[in-house]
Order: sequence, then structure tokens, then C-alpha cells
Amino acid sequence: TVTNATYVLADETDTGTAAVNAMAYRTGNFNADALVCAGEYVLTAADKEILRNAGIMVAEAIDYVTAYEEEAE
Repeated sequence: TVTNATYVLADETDTGTAAVNAMAYRTGNFNADALVCAGEYVLTAADKEILRNAGIMVAEAIDYVTAYEEEAE
């Protein structure tokens, strides 16, 4: 049975075929490029919408340079 994800596991977890205990986030903002899916699966826009409705925001991270680093240059 396939279900929609409504949590993000905090650490890489082998779910295998047996039940396991694992730390998971129920809400939050997550870097889409850092999330790991099963196999070669890639999150779709529909997946991100399902997660958003569950309180999990997924977006690409924005690179930035802090003001301190800019002054050092």
C-alpha cells in the first residue's frame, strides 16, 4: 500500500519490512535538495503540495553571503 508522506525522518532510516522507531519532524521548512527519497524517486509538485498541507514546507535553499563575509572581501 502506498501512502502520502506527512513526516520527514530526521536521520537516514532503513525501514525494510519490519516496523522501526525513528525520530521524525511533523512540521517545518526543509531544503528540497537535502531530502532523500526512496530509490531514484524525485519529489513532484504534487508531493510538495501534499507535504505543505501537512505543515511541511519544501523549497530550494537560497545561497547567500552574510554582511560580515561581504566586508571581509
